[in-house]
Amino acid sequence: MPKIDLTITVSVIVALAAVISPILTALINNHHQTTLRMLELKQKHYEQTVLYKRNIFENYLKGLSMVSQNTTLENIDRYSKYYSLAYMYLPEHIQIKMSYVNNLLHNNESIPTANIDVIATDICAELQKM
Repeated sequence: MPKIDLTITVSVIVALAAVISPILTALINNHHQTTLRMLELKQKHYEQTVLYKRNIFENYLKGLSMVSQNTTLENIDRYSKYYSLAYMYLPEHIQIKMSYVNNLLHNNESIPTANIDVIATDICAELQKM
């Protein structure tokens, strides 16, 4: 059986550790940085989406409130600009209420304040879910 020289064995182990350790550290660090960057991008996308939808809903409600108080061409234009966008992003039970109010406006009928309040409450609930 060959004799193992302890100094050579220790030297080989230290050399291998000196080579392998930085490689493993770099791989783990790169993986961690990639994971963090992906999470940051997802968060940024989520924030932009939420802010975009919130802006649409707020402008729709402003337009609805303005057109219910004073039916001018400018107010109708603002309302109709955001109606279809808000309609697209909201669930069906709110779309039904929005369609009803839109039909009232289309037929030049007044909008009951209760309908505006219900739509505003429903939209607020949807925003809180996001």
